Amino acid sequence: ETMSDKEGYSADIERALKYIALNYPQPLTLEGVADHCNLSATYFSRKFKLITGQTFKEHLNYIRLRQAKQMLCTTDNTVTKIAMLCGFGSSNYFKDVFKADVGISPREYRKKSGCRPPSPAHRLIQKKSGSTPAGALPFFVHFTRTARICQKCG
Repeated sequence: ETMSDKEGYSADIERALKYIALNYPQPLTLEGVADHCNLSATYFSRKFKLITGQTFKEHLNYIRLRQAKQMLCTTDNTVTKIAMLCGFGSSNYFKDVFKADVGISPREYRKKSGCRPPSPAHRLIQKKSGSTPAGALPFFVHFTRTARICQKCG
């Protein structure tokens, strides 16, 4: 495959980004994702940074934090449960990464953002209908072939 820096597109990295977006709750490693893309870890790491502007770990944490922020606003799950659902190995690591990125703790974020978790009645309807709460939907990265993959596709 020929990678075009001008286009900022790579099928390998697109495949990796999709894989990360779908599997972020699982314990992902750079080596495992590189293997999924049939690339060496060293080459994958360099290529990923070149195309996305982020290291693998920065991007993985970005995806996980984005989902965690959504869940803080749309569920009444504990911070620890949200950390686990979003793929963080421990709630302490999650809190540290969250505070470094956002500037406040997840609990403070929930309070200050004015988020309202679903009411008990809404949760009951979700359970009966079997619908998935908005906070549990996977984050999907948007791709283009003509522009660099943005760091925050928000």
